[in-house]
Amino acid sequence: MSDGTQRGTNTLTVNQVAALCGRSTQWVHHLAKAGFVQKQGKNEYALVAVIRGVIAYYEDLQSKNSKTAAASRATEARTREIELRIQERMRDLIPLEDARAVVSEVAALVRAEFQGLPARFTRDMQDRRKLVCQQLIPWLDQIALPLVIHSLGGGRDALPQGYLDGDTTVHYRNMPLLYTRESDAVVDLLEEITAPNPVKRLLKDYEPFKRMIYQNRGHKVREMFDRDHLPSREQPIRQKIKKNGFWMV
Repeated sequence: MSDGTQRGTNTLTVNQVAALCGRSTQWVHHLAKAGFVQKQGKNEYALVAVIRGVIAYYEDLQSKNSKTAAASRATEARTREIELRIQERMRDLIPLEDARAVVSEVAALVRAEFQGLPARFTRDMQDRRKLVCQQLIPWLDQIALPLVIHSLGGGRDALPQGYLDGDTTVHYRNMPLLYTRESDAVVDLLEEITAPNPVKRLLKDYEPFKRMIYQNRGHKVREMFDRDHLPSREQPIRQKIKKNGFWMV
């Protein structure tokens, strides 16, 4: 085979490369400019170089698309996380109607269970009446109270702003946190209403009340913190109280 024949077989013009790849001549020039294909001569390309260059071009394109898709998924995930945080702060993670439906369903189940309890324990009507009038243990009261409030048409927004956990009431979980977080007015009122001897005799049986209110440990806990600059999280507050030996539940 002569050199001219071998050259003609292994070399393609720009039009031939475009026809082979099913693309335009402008695309072929772009491929060469990007460095995927080296020219053999003026507007001439080696067949092997063209094949390798086209493969490299599409592999590079696929890699870029994969990275773009991954970046897009990461952006979507971050956006969704931000949306969930905003919904959580606005207390809008669950649609209000769905939450009310669940509460109504639970309330109905609890009511049905309570109504059937006396009959399960005895057939004697006098004993049933005793069970019906039996005082519920505190944790059961805590479960039933929100359900009863809801069944009567109440809810979180039933009262004007400030009545619950504001100027009128304070919700607390344990005495050390109350003395740490609440205002002077709350602490003063607590100590005023627990001061009478008949009340004191009852409350002193509960160790946290005895230590915090009547033995002044509450004020010692209070002096450990600046209420204008309390930690935003509860954990460091608990840790500091425990470290100083004042934590009680």
